[in-house]
Amino acid sequence: MAPFFRYEAIEKGGGHRRVKGTLAAENPRQVRLLLREKGLSAVKIKPARLQSVRSLGLAWVGVLVRQLGTLLRAGFPMDRALGVLARSSSEGSMRLTAMALEESVKKGKALSEAFLRLAGSGEPDATLREVVSVVRAGEATGNLGEVLLDYAILIESRLQFRRKIRSALFYPMVVTVLAVCVVTFLFTYVLPTIRKLFAGTGMDLPLPTKILFGTASAARDIGPWILIAGVILFLLRHRIFPGNRLRRLGEGILLRFPYLRTIVRKAAIVRWARTLARLRRSGVEIVQALDLAGAASAILAIEEATRNVRRKVTGGRSLTAAMREEPIFPPEMIEAVAVGEESDELENILEEMGRAWEEEVSTAADRLAEILEPAVLVVMGIVVGGIVLAVLLPIFEMNASIG
Repeated sequence: MAPFFRYEAIEKGGGHRRVKGTLAAENPRQVRLLLREKGLSAVKIKPARLQSVRSLGLAWVGVLVRQLGTLLRAGFPMDRALGVLARSSSEGSMRLTAMALEESVKKGKALSEAFLRLAGSGEPDATLREVVSVVRAGEATGNLGEVLLDYAILIESRLQFRRKIRSALFYPMVVTVLAVCVVTFLFTYVLPTIRKLFAGTGMDLPLPTKILFGTASAARDIGPWILIAGVILFLLRHRIFPGNRLRRLGEGILLRFPYLRTIVRKAAIVRWARTLARLRRSGVEIVQALDLAGAASAILAIEEATRNVRRKVTGGRSLTAAMREEPIFPPEMIEAVAVGEESDELENILEEMGRAWEEEVSTAADRLAEILEPAVLVVMGIVVGGIVLAVLLPIFEMNASIG
């Protein structure tokens, strides 16, 4: 794949209008030659870095596959459809990716191969592997446009589900951050100033006030070092916790909270079920669909259980029998899969189960937000009230001694 270059050029005519764009070329010199043929004089040329599908974001992948599926279903040839997407995209990274796909297709590559080439020399991430599998299934069935549109529905349902959860938890998170900022400001700036005022009086402070000032002083002295250590740990996290250790640790802490554990696991099962249903409906083989569904769950325990299920299915076991041996899958999900396999309606039943559980997770997230909002406010009130009371105690004692 030829590298891409972003350019800024001026028209050679009388207008001297500035033009910006992207070109595929072997080097900057070739870019200048191509621009000269178009009647442009290059002002600035710089390499354009091709981003991975994952870094572009799931929302853009959904837009790409929906638009491409629509154009293909309307009868556009593949290279022309990609050219339309490249020219109509207003975002630079999206346009660059569409141009890279168009270039590969014009050279005779299948669309699935063109997507796979976006990974370069590295391993394709889970999102790219899923896109490639769906496209291959569409190419094999000869109905790529419909398959892409069906896949776009899956992506849009994921995004909508993610937005529901985030919107439910947004307010409690904002209140928590504000509470932490207020307490940090009091401990680092307000309390040290008040402590100096009391130190000038020479009075013996009450025990709660001494504890408060001691805590504030320690936080101010140690806080920056804790912050620096946190940044270093974050930068070196992959060396300190190689492989999936850090992820396993984080999930282990998250899943220790009973109510939160239910929400997180059900949300993961929703992603697993709907991904498996849509991929199977698109024509992806069961073994590969299981692999991608496990990655879509985003929970390590479910990914590992899905790998075990996939291995057993490859060995000739039924999906139901393989899932029964993995305790992380809920009994109602296993029974639904059993009914689906018996009636040959697995995709529809998984889709319905995923939709029903999605509503349950949304309701549970709303309920959690309703609990967290007043809880955070109460905790914040207790902390700030305790600080104010500890500061006022010496003043009360001073007034009492004067009286």
